[in-house]
Amino acid sequence: MKGLLAIAVASCTILGLAEAHAQGKAPPPAAKVTQADVAKVVASIKADPAKMKQFCQIHKLQDEYEKAGQAKDEKKLDELDKSMDAAANAIGPEYIRVTSVDLDDPSAKLLDDLAVTCK
Repeated sequence: MKGLLAIAVASCTILGLAEAHAQGKAPPPAAKVTQADVAKVVASIKADPAKMKQFCQIHKLQDEYEKAGQAKDEKKLDELDKSMDAAANAIGPEYIRVTSVDLDDPSAKLLDDLAVTCK
């Protein structure tokens, strides 16, 4: 499960980049994300019940996304992408920033450990 949440959110980000490309806009360069950046985002999510709810929603949708991907259900994948994107936006831009790049193992573990707390 390591890093799966980051992969799911990254797929949402890819849709945004594709939309920007379609509109003729260049995507912004990816900024380096540190473990401290991820820890700050995790702390922010833990401190805000609304953000935690959205984070857990993304985690739940991720499971559905994997099943839809295995079934090659493009319509369901698009629907789930939109739902995960909306939830990520509700958490905030820093969350999107840290989940839009490849994370090192300790950073990904911070997000995975938070996901374990979802009910």
